[in-house]
Amino acid sequence: MTFMHEDREFQDLLGIVARETGIASALVEKDYWVTHTLWALHQTGLEIWFKGDTSLSKGFKLIQRFSEDLDLMILRGTIRDLPGVTNWTSTNKGPTRQRAAFYEALTGVLAVPGVRMSRDGERIDRQARSADYLGRYPGALLDQLDPAMSPFVRLEVGRARVVPHVARPLSSFVHDYLEANGMLADFEDNRPLPCAACTRS
Repeated sequence: MTFMHEDREFQDLLGIVARETGIASALVEKDYWVTHTLWALHQTGLEIWFKGDTSLSKGFKLIQRFSEDLDLMILRGTIRDLPGVTNWTSTNKGPTRQRAAFYEALTGVLAVPGVRMSRDGERIDRQARSADYLGRYPGALLDQLDPAMSPFVRLEVGRARVVPHVARPLSSFVHDYLEANGMLADFEDNRPLPCAACTRS
């Protein structure tokens, strides 16, 4: 079974969903790739916590905000090859080196089918309290995005507060349309498993 973005009629589907929702096709496309990225991260075995305003939008529909940056806390989960971190807040050299090693190794674990993942070299925290990663997806409508919107999916990974939280199902405009019209079963269901979304930004 194939992903819906591999279907030759995917671009037509984006246009249909755009007309149904009143949302620009380029935004529908990016929203799909944001959701696909979250799904793929869950497949890696990492423990994912989704926080920030986008989690309130996608997980709870509480605010009208388009999925742009993904604010995440990521733990090793079942991947024991990642370096361990014993202190996420200390600015001493030892803990800082541990965190730096973790974030550097994480680059090789963030595998998303169809997306080229890389560390953002322009946003390096010297104390390794956080790290940014860029997911460059093969969008056909990237040139139609607002100039203020990034033509990639940004992962902002840090150790900020993740309580209170609740597991919530996540979806995209494309998935919602296909499900409502009985066509979702024709494709690989790449919606994330219920994700630990924080109830406060």
